[in-house]
Amino acid sequence: MAPRLTPDEAMSAGRAAARKSAPYFAPLILLLVMRAVPGLASGDCLGMAVTVTGFLLYDPDAIVRWTTKQLAGVLIHEVLHIWLRHFARMTGLDPDAWNRACDRAINPIVLKLGLDLPGDYLMPRDIGMPDGLSAIDYYEAEQKRGKGKGQPQPGNGKPQAGQGQPKPGEGRWGKCGSGAGNPVPGEPTKDDPQARASGSVERATKQAAEALNDYAAKHAGRVPGELARHAPAVLAPPKVPWQRKLATIVRRAVQWRPGAHVARYDGMNRRQGGIGYGLGRPILARLREPVCNVAVVLDTSGSMGSAELGLAMRETRGVLKALHADVTFVACDTRVHSMERIHRVEEAAKLLKGGGGTSFAPAFEALAKAQPKPEVVIFLTDGYGDAPETQPAGMTTIWVLVGSCTRKPCSWGDSIEVKD
Repeated sequence: MAPRLTPDEAMSAGRAAARKSAPYFAPLILLLVMRAVPGLASGDCLGMAVTVTGFLLYDPDAIVRWTTKQLAGVLIHEVLHIWLRHFARMTGLDPDAWNRACDRAINPIVLKLGLDLPGDYLMPRDIGMPDGLSAIDYYEAEQKRGKGKGQPQPGNGKPQAGQGQPKPGEGRWGKCGSGAGNPVPGEPTKDDPQARASGSVERATKQAAEALNDYAAKHAGRVPGELARHAPAVLAPPKVPWQRKLATIVRRAVQWRPGAHVARYDGMNRRQGGIGYGLGRPILARLREPVCNVAVVLDTSGSMGSAELGLAMRETRGVLKALHADVTFVACDTRVHSMERIHRVEEAAKLLKGGGGTSFAPAFEALAKAQPKPEVVIFLTDGYGDAPETQPAGMTTIWVLVGSCTRKPCSWGDSIEVKD
């Protein structure tokens, strides 16, 4: 019987086996900071966890109980949590259930790579689901299956852990650290001297995706389909949040608004008295602050839902509040039902009227006659309706398209697609 490896020897062997099985993940494997955490293998933590700050935490007593193929399998398992960005996709979900769902999505991939996993590892068949689905599919399936029935049991065919406290490395799965959206107690923070910056983790993630694409092109059939399908998403340019895009467009439209910087001689500067009046005395101009008039038009036709309108109004309110701009609020379907100057977007609630068809022209006609006439019009709509053929003169228009519609109602103006 071969002597048991020390924790350092076991980790070195496991890392080498992981890189041999999935060489494209080398950028992430090499990036992670290995840190021993005695006692980590307790409860639902098998003995290894990954953090969003780039630490791979492991229990020395646990990893020496695993074979090299098992240690490599767990290491790739943790790397996949980072590569698949599970930590960024669990907002509003139960952390434990989400972690279990992620484990079910990952573990079949690890086995396809020819590696092994220790303990009672989780699989999709535990909850009657096939391999190859996304983590959110498994999360929803467990939520439906588990209502009132407790947690589903592992179904990998291996013996269940015995009663009482399991030995290190033989416990249940389901707590893989903040990298899986489910932190373990005492995780290192971003203030730790060895913590990896988010930019470094992101670069390593993209490098792994590029390496995976190259490997798949040279070794047909050697890369699991789940990984090959996800690589393009990792390499795709980041999608700009619609809230940021809306804020940028509004600021661009009213960028001349802040500050008293326009010199005018239509009145007396309040500092003129300090230097005197009459011949030989300089005349001071008074600085005026131009006010940008902004209109928020709400499509109140029957096709608009209250949830979408509430979300768009909230974000628009934040932008306008930051710009200190007053708002002309308009509620319109096929006709203008209300048009008032408001100081807060919350005041618009009592002005909501409509529920009929949709036509955008009446709102622009009313705004063209308004005093003061708005320079910027933010039109919240689902995009279904008739718009004027040409952009109304002197009004920069921003179409905020809410709901499932992605069709801009006309060729002019900026457009924002709200996908929340």
